[in-house]
Amino acid sequence: MPKKLIVFSLIAISLLLYSGLLYADVVLLKSGGVMQGEIINISNKHIEFKNASGIVEKIRKSLVASFIKQKKLPLIPEEAYLKKVKVISVTDAKAHYELGVFCVKNSLFNYALKEFNQAKAIDSEYREKVIKYIKYIESVKEEVKNKIELEEKSEKKIQEALPLTLAKINQEFKKNELATPRSRKELELIVKAIHNFKESEVKQEYAEKYLELGAYLQKANMSRIFKNENKSSNIPLFCYEICYQCAQERQSKNLAEQMISTFRNKVRKKMEAKLIIPYSAFDRDSAILFIRAIEDKRKKSLYYGAYYEMAEVFNVKTGSRDMPLKEDERRNLEICLHSYQIIKSAYTKNILDSGIIDAKIRECQKRLEN
Repeated sequence: MPKKLIVFSLIAISLLLYSGLLYADVVLLKSGGVMQGEIINISNKHIEFKNASGIVEKIRKSLVASFIKQKKLPLIPEEAYLKKVKVISVTDAKAHYELGVFCVKNSLFNYALKEFNQAKAIDSEYREKVIKYIKYIESVKEEVKNKIELEEKSEKKIQEALPLTLAKINQEFKKNELATPRSRKELELIVKAIHNFKESEVKQEYAEKYLELGAYLQKANMSRIFKNENKSSNIPLFCYEICYQCAQERQSKNLAEQMISTFRNKVRKKMEAKLIIPYSAFDRDSAILFIRAIEDKRKKSLYYGAYYEMAEVFNVKTGSRDMPLKEDERRNLEICLHSYQIIKSAYTKNILDSGIIDAKIRECQKRLEN
């Protein structure tokens, strides 16, 4: 979907939510457009649709990828679980087991363990049945634990790598050992460390070196410089932002601002941290669990927004909706589906309407089944 169309859709959705349209039908067009309002009638060839402004129009079915007719927006998985758990009996082992399976399928692992333990406590027959699910949950949690530990080590490495004296700045830069920000968290750590210096000349020296480092890395072959290390196309941008935030002289600050603007125009803005590309259901669940562990709501929302963008990118790579999928297109569509499911796992009201995500998930599943 073109970037302008994505932005337009997001704005339209936000306006609909803001205007109080909490209960709505969704029509997803093959062009990538989204319509939200009320489906009045469905015939063999057309869908009669009333939009938020009250205008009624007929949409040819051949233009429609998917649609959801509903009295209210679907529950997200966690809401569905909390609703189901209230109505099942505390002595019904089968119901708790099935609810646990539902939780695993929707990446609600803590709830799943609770339900499986409940099922086992009621009826020992379920001890063997839940083993494969518990092992799967443990493997996903281990993957996420390793990722979190890797990030913590990276932060510690940045703090230790920062030179402590003005004399060492040039020396570290020449050796290509100046602390390099590979994520926004590392950028913030570097800025904080530089601001802790009392001497203005030290701050200015750092600002100039990071401006120089950013320009150098933007032109250089990144894979050669950071071979076998975590790479980020945003590293030059992070360097420019360090300069902008730490520069003591107006000229340096203005130059950094220009470089930031130029860089953003040339390179697509990506997420601050490395995203887990969901090639499989395991990758999807790892991403969901990792994002849920993030306490910063703003950062959490950015992750979900980035996965929506990823889904749209891979959706474009799946070819025409009316043609059979090739092998590589099927793989791209699976990534697209998993990305939408990552978004579905969260409270997405501030990112995208839940009904629209449901329509996109249903479209992906329908195409994969053909």
